[in-house]
Order: sequence, then structure tokens, then C-alpha cells
Amino acid sequence: MPPSLLRSGLFWSGALTFIVMGVVSAVYGPALPALARSGGVALAEAAILVSLHALGGLLALVAGAVLGGVTGRLAVGASLAGAVMIAMAGPWLLTMAGALVMGGGYGLTATVYNRRFLLQMGARGPAMVGLLNAIFGIGSIAGPLVLVALGGSVQLTYGLIAVALVAILPLADLGRPTAPNPDRPASGPAGSAALTATLRRPAILGLGAAAIGIEAAVVGLGPAALIGLGLTEREAALTASAFFVMFLLGRLSLVWIAAMVPALRLLACALAAAAVCLAAATIAWPAVFFTLAGGAVGMFFPSYFVAGSDRYGTDERVASVILAAVYVGAVSIPAIGAVAMGAAGGAAFFGLLAVTGLAAAGGTVLAALRPVHQPG
Repeated sequence: MPPSLLRSGLFWSGALTFIVMGVVSAVYGPALPALARSGGVALAEAAILVSLHALGGLLALVAGAVLGGVTGRLAVGASLAGAVMIAMAGPWLLTMAGALVMGGGYGLTATVYNRRFLLQMGARGPAMVGLLNAIFGIGSIAGPLVLVALGGSVQLTYGLIAVALVAILPLADLGRPTAPNPDRPASGPAGSAALTATLRRPAILGLGAAAIGIEAAVVGLGPAALIGLGLTEREAALTASAFFVMFLLGRLSLVWIAAMVPALRLLACALAAAAVCLAAATIAWPAVFFTLAGGAVGMFFPSYFVAGSDRYGTDERVASVILAAVYVGAVSIPAIGAVAMGAAGGAAFFGLLAVTGLAAAGGTVLAALRPVHQPG
């Protein structure tokens, strides 16, 4: 790691924030049974929290695309409010509201820091986006382990997340550009033209929605599907942690691979590999193949974000649209997956994601073959 990076306020603010966001993302799945018991609802009903988290991110990103000016402190503050609401373990409606608010902060965090790393790290930008999201994987590995260490307690786990966010809040905007209104989007005709051009070429946005929808479903509902295939809650949580070890390795590999392989090609290969692993999990050794899928799933978001930025540009409103698109998939695909799991078990859930992944991989290949200047 270059010494200059270790002296970067932006690097440390982004790294610390993304570690905690990794815990937030990874803890939902293993915590679902405990959340269901705490709220007095069935496990299939508790799965709505995953979609509510994504819906919060979508709504926040739409607001960001319209208004701009989102700071790291605002994003972390929203996440903190959501964590406190869930940690209270109060009425089920409060828990659902907490997931919605936390999801809003999570989505804003993703767009603020990914955009800053891509723009402010110069020629190293794409690789640094990969590194930032690899650091996210450190928190993802820790999330299920923290839950197990705290005896599966929702209150203690989300309370600890809230404490970590309180500590990070004063640091959230280290390295923020000092130019006037640095987080404001392009305004007037320039901003409108950028948004219009993006929305007229939706192919990459759709592929991102599919890819991150699969990721959200695997991360949020995968442990519950594993329980449906015969694993205990503890085994499913430990398997989720192993999944995120592979997830981290996949993202770390992008620090080197991203400079050599086009982002869309990387996304196509990752989607296909994940689909094969998830399909295999329906046949034998679900814990093994679920874990292996983590390496491919870890490549989804950085590859998509770089491809989308290459295709559509880096204006803040455009970045919000690129991020908002993935939340459409992150809301819908887990919801559909929850219905499939409730009706036909964990095998149906993994099978649905495998088919979706193969279809998206094919679409990504077609998009990669189309010149950038053509619509889509």
C-alpha cells in the first residue's frame, strides 16, 4: 500500500466507515431468525427487512440525485439512527422503520465514498474503488462472528454497531474536497443533460440492478436458505462468515485485475461463476458452494460501479442514479427470493438466483460488445 495512501484522510474515513457498513450488511442474514423471534413474526415475514433496507437506500439515492450535497456525516448519521431503532428491539413496526432508515444511510454512504475514491484517487481510482469495497469485506466477515459472540442478541449486536457509528461520525468527512460546494451536482442544462443521457441508455443500469439484487438476496437471505437446507443457525452464521472471507478475497483481487480486464468483462465472469456455485448448492454441499460463491459475488459492485461511471460519467447526480439502479434490484430480487424460499425451500431460492445470474451474465456480454457511444 503506498505511503501516501496511509496519510490520506479520505482513505481512513472511507475505510473505517466501510468496515462498519460491512458489519451492517452481513449481520442481517444471520440475525433474521432472532429478529423474527424478537418481533413475533415468522422467518419468511422477517425477510421483508432485507427489502426495506434496500428500499431505504433507493429512496435516499433518489433524493440525492435530485438535491445533491450529500456529505459523509449525513450518511453515517442516518445509519446511526437506523441502528438505534433496531437495537431497541421494540414493536415490529419500529424495527422495520429502523431497517428503512439504516438502508438510507447505507445507500448514501456507498455513493459518497465510491464517488470520492474514483474521482480523487486519480489514475488509481478504479483500483481504489476495488480496495475500498474489499475493506467493506473485512466488516462483512466480522458481522456474523460478532452476532455469534454476543449470543445471537439483536440488542447487543445493533447497539455495538451504533456505538461504532458514533465514534466514526466526527471523522466521516476527512479528506472531503475544500472547493466551494464540493458535493453539489452539476446544475442547470449540464446536470439535466447528464441525467437524461443516462436514463436513455439503461442497459448497464439494468445489469447492475440484477447483479446487486442477487448480492442482496444472497447476503440477506442466504443464511436462512441454508437453514432450510439443514444447517443450524450457528452453522449458517459461521458459513456466512466464510462466504465473506471469499467475498473479501474477490474484492481484493480487483486491486490488481481491474487495471487489466475491462469492468464489464469482469462483471460477466463474476455473474456466471456465482450462478454456477449457487446452482451447485442446490444439489450437494450447500455450505461449501455458498462459501465459494462469495468470491464471485464480491466482484459484482466494484465492477458495475466502474462500468457505469465509464459509460455514464461521474457527475454526482449520475452517480446517484447508478447507485439507485442497483437498489431497484436489491428491493425486488430478495422479495421474490423470499417468496420462492417460503413456497419451496432453500433449493428454490438458490435456483432462482442461479437462473437470474446466468441471464444477467449473458446480458453483460452483449452490453460489452456494444460501443459506448451507442444507446444502452
